Amino acid sequence: MWQPVAAFFVSPVAKIGGIVLKVWMVGGIILTGTIGTAFYLFYSTNTHQALPVSQNISNKNSASFISPSASNKNQEVSIHQNVIVLVGGMNTSINSVTCAVDGFGPLVQELKSTLHIMNPYDTGCSSTQQMNNRPISLTYFSYLGGKLNPNTGIWKPIPYKQCVPDITTLVNDDNTFIETLSAYRAHYPHAHFTIIGHSLGGLVALTGAANFVNHFGPNIIDKVITIDSPLHGVPTSGQLPNSRDECKFFTGPILLSLNALYRSPNVTQLDVAHLEAKGTAVYTLGNNADCLYQNALCAPGLVKGFGGTGMLNDTQTQYEANAFKQSYDIVEPLSSRVSLGVPGHGAILSNSASLKDIVRFVLAPDVTITQPQPDHVFRSNTTGTSISFSVTVHCDWGTINKAVALLAVPGSKPYIADMSIKTNDPYAADVNGVVNLPPHTSASHATFYIDASGNACQLPANTPSFALPKVSDYLGGDTTGVPVSFDGGKSVA
Repeated sequence: MWQPVAAFFVSPVAKIGGIVLKVWMVGGIILTGTIGTAFYLFYSTNTHQALPVSQNISNKNSASFISPSASNKNQEVSIHQNVIVLVGGMNTSINSVTCAVDGFGPLVQELKSTLHIMNPYDTGCSSTQQMNNRPISLTYFSYLGGKLNPNTGIWKPIPYKQCVPDITTLVNDDNTFIETLSAYRAHYPHAHFTIIGHSLGGLVALTGAANFVNHFGPNIIDKVITIDSPLHGVPTSGQLPNSRDECKFFTGPILLSLNALYRSPNVTQLDVAHLEAKGTAVYTLGNNADCLYQNALCAPGLVKGFGGTGMLNDTQTQYEANAFKQSYDIVEPLSSRVSLGVPGHGAILSNSASLKDIVRFVLAPDVTITQPQPDHVFRSNTTGTSISFSVTVHCDWGTINKAVALLAVPGSKPYIADMSIKTNDPYAADVNGVVNLPPHTSASHATFYIDASGNACQLPANTPSFALPKVSDYLGGDTTGVPVSFDGGKSVA
């Protein structure tokens, strides 16, 4: 479940003696904070570009990684591989026999049956299945790192016990995430990643992905999907009474780092903006009936152990305003002990409907609308109003077939603005042009959006109809399009 916050590690890290310096640009403000025993310095601008500082990626297991510089070029695989990476959170473990992360079993089965993914770990950690020729794969992130077997093409995560995610250092988590993906791409240089993290694992996925693209560039991580994650930290920094705290979460530095994130609420907002600018779509999923974030739903014992003294009472911490948001109300009985003994925390990963949603989100395209700008006011006139638009649609899973730009005006059918024009990139298309509304159309507002649903992307063969993305499954779709308005509600053009 909860994994230490790597929120302050989105840019290169420089170490001077025992001091870790972080440089982060956010509008010329220098932010300082203490996390554990390390001191961090942030200088920010809205470009979210780090100042040139030395990169120091260290990990006690770094010898187990295949770094890009040390990779054998003869062992590189040229296949374009889509890889789903699953990140567990606090109190999770990786089994030394099965190599599976706790809590993801139902999702793995859904992915296998829907996308026909061959799970490299079906026969355990010592699997000899051949993955080098597979266009789709999945792997598990380990907080201790891992190693790729070039003969089979399988990433073998180092097994860990439940307390490891709780007591590992924050810098180590961030570095391990970067090293895992870069080592995987040493063997699969054309691999693209979809990162799915649960609870604190989602926070690690988000911040680790932002750091990765900062180091290695855009268009490598296609999506980050966070589930039940405390994206805005927690308000408590002191010790909480909990007799079951075998892993010392409530007395260790991780809680302090979550509190530091709570006191810097713009951190994840900047991460999302940075990822979106680098071609990575961010999805935030949450359960409003999660006892971890809604203490009133919990039994008295759980309230005392997981928030009764002020730890969390905010379901909105699971969402980020600038990311795609999907909320659920999946109520579980108080006797449920899905994850950390908290009812509702983990329900999204065991509910049939939400599992199907996750698969559609994985397959959904990435839509970037440059024009029109949100809430732009267009002037109405007697000859009609012209609305310019500029859009890029990118398919993560297969080449692009089509996309349609539409303008939804209340009281009438959507106006078809234009069809997509393919680019030199087989996975992308541009939709540019001007839509002209007739003068007799009367409205005060409209919504511009893109229809890239269904088979707009050439998805894997035999993808069932229920897994085809809907027009509401991505930012820029019909429910998350760009709102525009017309002056005074006069005749619209």
